[in-house]
Amino acid sequence: MQEEVVKVLDAYVEKYTGDLISKLKFLQTEGWNLLAQYDNLKLVNEDPEFHGEVSCLTHSLEVVNLLQKLFNFLFFQEKSEKIEIELLQKAVSVLPVPIDRHLNSVIGKKTRKELLFFACMFHDIGKLHNFVDMMPEVKEKNIKGIARFISHADYGKFYFDTELDNINEAIKSNEQKLAKEKDDVKKQFFQRALSYLTNLKNEFESRNEFFKKIELEEEERNYIAFLIGSHMDMLNFYVQFQTAYSHKNDNEGSEAMKTLIKNLLKKLDVYKSLYIDCILLNFCDNLESVLSSNREQTSLYLFLQTCFLVYLNGDGLHAGGTIVFKDNFMVFEPGKPVIKYNMGALFTKFSKPEAIKIKDIITKSADPKSALKEAGYDGDMIMGLISQ
Repeated sequence: MQEEVVKVLDAYVEKYTGDLISKLKFLQTEGWNLLAQYDNLKLVNEDPEFHGEVSCLTHSLEVVNLLQKLFNFLFFQEKSEKIEIELLQKAVSVLPVPIDRHLNSVIGKKTRKELLFFACMFHDIGKLHNFVDMMPEVKEKNIKGIARFISHADYGKFYFDTELDNINEAIKSNEQKLAKEKDDVKKQFFQRALSYLTNLKNEFESRNEFFKKIELEEEERNYIAFLIGSHMDMLNFYVQFQTAYSHKNDNEGSEAMKTLIKNLLKKLDVYKSLYIDCILLNFCDNLESVLSSNREQTSLYLFLQTCFLVYLNGDGLHAGGTIVFKDNFMVFEPGKPVIKYNMGALFTKFSKPEAIKIKDIITKSADPKSALKEAGYDGDMIMGLISQ
């Protein structure tokens, strides 16, 4: 096991304690050793387009380092040159309950803080399922549906999943795709995916034994598996936010923000109490990518703030509110109250054609009373009639 891995584990235990993290260094079982598999990430390179020229192990450890710097700020108000403190303060200030209190709450028998650290550390272990050597042929033939680290979030989730059925379903799905596939490159892809999944299936019992000895219970494993399986969703939403941010003063930006809010609300319904945890893992993952590839950071912090505003204002957003850019800050704006009129009352006072005409004037005007007067009607009388 690499010294740098031990250093990261020790740094967490020294500052925050944690039986799970301290046991990781020493525990192995016959047939399976989690850290030995984790160390194999040094053999896999990240995509330089997003992460710089680093191994998956280096990326993962730096994500964990950033999470610790985030923890240090939230719990001890320590500052770091890698964290834009002002922007971070703005992002977390919208929450009514401090994040440190949320992170100190317990799932199973362990704090979210320790379990989130664990999930963050292993979020990319599914990248051991790597097709980098296939990429030149994939690009040359313009083959759709194969990416360098396709499905790595799902395969990473399977390391910690408590249900063998989930792996069996993934195997069955890939077997069906392989049986229908005619392209040789895609056949190779599905064959290798099946090999990987079969290995995970064969290791299932030894993994269960390992997690039993490390005292990682079912509820805690499910939390870790959920966060790892969900972390690419939030990355995709950040891409949507970047579109909104780069076009914030035109219709394209407005439409992109509407789409983002709609998607985040759906995820809030699914994630429930795990929404904030998923956001924090995603933030650290994205921040490492931004820093290692020398891209601007501001939009990422504004995205973090937007995610928190969605969490805080779900009901208001469903009721027609929105989130807008204002002075380099994200702000929730409530929707205008919808006034309900009794349009049926028009048909008791006017003929059907005239009632329809008056209804059309009212529904299309921002100031119905004035519009009715301009059309020659008694605006006060009509508005009084339908408001009763």
